[in-house]
Amino acid sequence: MKLYFAAGAKQVCVNHIDVPLLEDERQVHRIDRLRIEPNCMALFAPHQMSSCRMGFDPHISVTDAYGKIHGMENLYIADASLFPTSLGSNPQLTIMALATRNAEFLLSNN
Repeated sequence: MKLYFAAGAKQVCVNHIDVPLLEDERQVHRIDRLRIEPNCMALFAPHQMSSCRMGFDPHISVTDAYGKIHGMENLYIADASLFPTSLGSNPQLTIMALATRNAEFLLSNN
């Protein structure tokens, strides 16, 4: 938590019902006394998306429309990093559809 404040954070979210927000580095000691019990922490698993966007222009995208990396031979991506932005919901079905589409393209074009 101290690292966030050292990097310039004005507030740090702790995801615990007893201390939802730290507003100063001097409050960091409060997390040492937090209870660890069921339903007192807000836990989640983020889905990383949009780090290797698809597109036709290599200057603003990493891959073509089928996940082939611009300027590389036989190197493809078929996961959520191809999305243009976060979907805002669980991306599992969309990832599976995209991976299936790209795999079918690879099989039919090699």
